[in-house]
Amino acid sequence: MKVKNKLEEMLKVNEGNKHAELIITNLIEQCGGNPVLAEAVCKDDKNWDGCWAYVRNKAREQAINNCACIADDVVYQWASDYFLAKTPSKPKTEAPKPIVDTPKQRRVNPRPRPVKAEETADCGQIRMVF
Repeated sequence: MKVKNKLEEMLKVNEGNKHAELIITNLIEQCGGNPVLAEAVCKDDKNWDGCWAYVRNKAREQAINNCACIADDVVYQWASDYFLAKTPSKPKTEAPKPIVDTPKQRRVNPRPRPVKAEETADCGQIRMVF
């Protein structure tokens, strides 16, 4: 009964959201015959927002040119997969790496700069300016 209460609460919170209504209603039906899924749905670290993000990401993986056509059964399976998946452990925080100052290397321009030729007024010679 705990799982049904949790899912019905999700339905109330997402009232009017057709995607949530369809997926959560399907989860209620699946949990009736699958005690493993029912137990997974009851976990506190799983919620509708996480489920919806998981489903959207899976759909994006299938998309071609930002367009995807996914069967309902596949979406319902992804929702179940989200709840059944083990929550990844938080990554171990490593000590921050020290910032090492490295001397900036001078960028060498592969094309030489055009040389401006200026004629001096006093002797008619050309002075090259780089």
